[in-house]
Amino acid sequence: MALAVEEDHRMHNIIDKMFGRKVYDLNNPDMDDLKKVIVDEWNYREKIKPEMAVLARKVLNEANEAAQLLKQRFCAYGK
Repeated sequence: MALAVEEDHRMHNIIDKMFGRKVYDLNNPDMDDLKKVIVDEWNYREKIKPEMAVLARKVLNEANEAAQLLKQRFCAYGK
């Protein structure tokens, strides 16, 4: 989970879209909702941890592939 304002598109894209995790909206805070989110994250941490490890490896692999493609483009451009 993450805490972010609505305008923080990076956080929303990374945490919500890439990892499918809750981003708590600090623009509209509700303490009962925040408490529930934190308690749920804590209670399900043993399930969440391996899921996040798999997703993090996937994101890392995709980033490395994108970097290799970009490198190939730069190398081709320099010839």
